[in-house]
Amino acid sequence: MDTQVSFQNDIVDPKSNLPMPHLSFLINFLLPKRLVGRKRTERQLEYFKNVVDEDPDVDKEFFKLILVGSVAEGYNIPDVMLRSNPFKVETHADADILLAIPAMLISVDRSEEIEKLRLVVNDVHPGYARIEVTQPKEDDDSFVFLKRENKFYLSGTKMRSKILASLPADLEPHGPAISTPVPTASAWQDIMKQIKTDKMSELHSHDYVYALPCNKWPDCAKSWIDRQERGDWLDNKTINQVVELGVHVVAVPHRKSELPDLEWRISFAVTERYLAQKIVTDEQRQCYIFLKIIHFQTLKKLDLLSSYHLKTVFLHSCEKLPINAWVENCGGCLLFMIDMLVECLNKKSIPNFFIPENNLIDHFTEEQAKEVLDVLKSIRENPLHPVLQFTDSKVMGLQSLSTPFRELVSPVLEDAVDFLVHRNLQQSVTAGFLSALFKMVYVLVIERKPEEAVLYIIDVYPIINKFSPGAISVAQIVDSIGMNFVSDIQLTVNLLEEVLKFSDEHPDVLLLRGNLACMFHALAYQHQPDTDEHMLALVQAETLFNTVVDVEDIYSATAVDFSCLLIRQGRFDEAAEKLDRFIAEELKHPRSTHCFYKKEITVLDQTLQKEANVHGKLSVNSLSMAYYLLVKCIIKDDLSSADPEVYHKILQYFSRHCHLINESSSFSLLGYTNILVEDWQAACTAFEMAMETCDGSVRLVKDNIAFCKTKLHQSKDN
Repeated sequence: MDTQVSFQNDIVDPKSNLPMPHLSFLINFLLPKRLVGRKRTERQLEYFKNVVDEDPDVDKEFFKLILVGSVAEGYNIPDVMLRSNPFKVETHADADILLAIPAMLISVDRSEEIEKLRLVVNDVHPGYARIEVTQPKEDDDSFVFLKRENKFYLSGTKMRSKILASLPADLEPHGPAISTPVPTASAWQDIMKQIKTDKMSELHSHDYVYALPCNKWPDCAKSWIDRQERGDWLDNKTINQVVELGVHVVAVPHRKSELPDLEWRISFAVTERYLAQKIVTDEQRQCYIFLKIIHFQTLKKLDLLSSYHLKTVFLHSCEKLPINAWVENCGGCLLFMIDMLVECLNKKSIPNFFIPENNLIDHFTEEQAKEVLDVLKSIRENPLHPVLQFTDSKVMGLQSLSTPFRELVSPVLEDAVDFLVHRNLQQSVTAGFLSALFKMVYVLVIERKPEEAVLYIIDVYPIINKFSPGAISVAQIVDSIGMNFVSDIQLTVNLLEEVLKFSDEHPDVLLLRGNLACMFHALAYQHQPDTDEHMLALVQAETLFNTVVDVEDIYSATAVDFSCLLIRQGRFDEAAEKLDRFIAEELKHPRSTHCFYKKEITVLDQTLQKEANVHGKLSVNSLSMAYYLLVKCIIKDDLSSADPEVYHKILQYFSRHCHLINESSSFSLLGYTNILVEDWQAACTAFEMAMETCDGSVRLVKDNIAFCKTKLHQSKDN
């Protein structure tokens, strides 16, 4: 296909003013590969294959059933949930099934001896043919004698009537096809249960289209085999495999045919299915389905430009563009396809992919072409508008039922405007892409869909990492969302449990086992002591703590969290042993900071809970926390029985460490530790140092200083 369209390499598209990274991100965000990729196609094929195999209405000895069309190719828009009351599933594809008749094999070569049928492409529109009957039977009324050629030709209308008469009466004619419903897929039945509604979805349906096989690739399509400009998409091996699959003819005449009853369309449905299943990449499929959503929302209602027209332009685009372009700039590929469509409508020509001489829109009037062209030009100026309209009333996959897609991606849409000024992709990753991901995951977690939330992170992370390599890990994304945004402990537990299932693909998430152990520990205190729920959460926490401590070579900060659990249970010696080991390792390689968020502060003692409540969280150096807890282990809730020499030595190390790092929260922790041993002067001094180094609220520090001074005066008076 000759084209003057150029690929959009600029970072901002001048026609739509859209930054290409933002458009590419939104394509991936709405249509993750998991939702539209090759694996989904395989699942669809398996489902419909079972439906077809179990269909008692078709004589499988006479017909060979071949599943084709968008469902078989994986090009269908995924089923969506309508934002209606009650919720309802909407499907966007039928399954097309060729009823191929092997007994009626057509020869495409006149030199061959053939018993019955021969393909004739002379004097017909390119891409169409008549089927000559070389040995007609007197008792067969399915053919027509064409007097001007003195030949018999197979009648598509009569053949269709005969086939329809042999099938059950309840099957509904639909153009050249015969339609029948297919039960809703079990996956959607499960979803309907989740949202607690008995309203069933609209049924999928499949169309039976009878077809006659040709014995080889037709001469009229041989130019496709030798086409030079095919880029890096199709190699010779693939071309040979496609040719081996051959073609069929179906009883569909050209719209302007003089003899519609005798004209058949040459169908490449089987070869198109092969390309879709084996050659088309997931990235190409994402772009094409995004384009189909645009078509559904804008052009479909005109009933002029069909999805097959779109697919034809898509296949030409796959041939024109390097495979890597779809990976690196899928937004640019989408715009390339729209520009190709605009060019085609300007020329009033969409060449068939296999037979370019077959102009798929040569029946358009000038008015029809202009009508489609006007819509395409509007799309080109704002390709996101129809997609956002589509998602305003529809939920793709298991995305949020409560929050529209437009709202979830608002950070990307806002930054797309800001990017025109700042042109800083790293800033866009943080302000736009990560913010949108955080919103999506948070909403899904709140809606109790932790699996989908984690899958979204796994889906989108490669794009984030592509635009900003190494800036953030999967573990950090989950930790930030789970700990900073989700306030409910059980929901955080659900999120962490799900992400740990992906440790083989993303080993960094194993670092979150300690976080999950902390969440189980905090969860225990949401239940009454000695209840089954309380005890189970404690067991789960301890099991995970032990796993982390045993697996990691360098004694991790998780030992400090583990010690909190052991101290709450009065297991002071076990806690002290772990803290001693952690302190020894941390002194060699100081690196850890502890942050206790409000939802988990119940694992702390009353003193530190008060500190966390005032500041919203307790963020403190891990070594400082370890010294504080170690002193608690030494005194074991009974200062009179503790060895002063031991805890004073620990306090000396602690004080030296605080002056070294000069951090307000550590000085406060030193003050609380001195309160534990009733050294009021040292406590007062530590809190005064906390006051000097504090860059936030000092109200609690002032209260602590006043408390220590009062105690100091009382001790002097005594």
